[in-house]
Amino acid sequence: MYYPIALNIAQKKVVIIGGGVIATQKLRTLRGYDAAVTVIAPTLTEEGQTLLAQLNGQWLQRSFEETDVVGAFIVFIATNCLEVNEAVSAAVSPQQIVLRVDDVSKGNMLNQAVVRRGPLSIAVCTDGASPSLTRKLKRQLDEQFPPHYDTYVHFLAQARQEILATVPAANRRTLLQQLVDEELEQLVLTQQQEQAWALVRTWIQQAMKA
Repeated sequence: MYYPIALNIAQKKVVIIGGGVIATQKLRTLRGYDAAVTVIAPTLTEEGQTLLAQLNGQWLQRSFEETDVVGAFIVFIATNCLEVNEAVSAAVSPQQIVLRVDDVSKGNMLNQAVVRRGPLSIAVCTDGASPSLTRKLKRQLDEQFPPHYDTYVHFLAQARQEILATVPAANRRTLLQQLVDEELEQLVLTQQQEQAWALVRTWIQQAMKA
């Protein structure tokens, strides 16, 4: 069983061994996290090269060497060569986070399917039991939380800050819970920002009088 966790990988060394489709997919998932990414592979897909440039990463255009994983926070083993994969597995330490694509049992990490809407992240993982179910659930979550849902999440963050700045500590908890309200959600998602703020400030006034 895998322990679900969210990691801050900003400026952390992330090494990808391999330059094919799977390695490219891993590069795609690293966008937006500000990691220090290095790809080690004799060849890299065109999309992979584009993604790596966007990540300000580096490509070591050669075969794997044992020292390549020294100091790496996360190591993705993503080649189609068993010999190379075994060599990388032998080189990593138990303290490193390792995903070996061809045999996840030889690593200690699984990628989760993630739906991200601004600060909101919803992750799905079946511990490798059924990748098909993972993909199905991700599709359902994509539909349930459309791309513009991040507007609502950002609104909640702003409303929370206003409550923390203006409402006495004893009255905050109930009010913060009240923010997760269907009427408020619909006002924000239908771009009725003024009405949404009016509703929140009415609640703040009521809390101040309580």
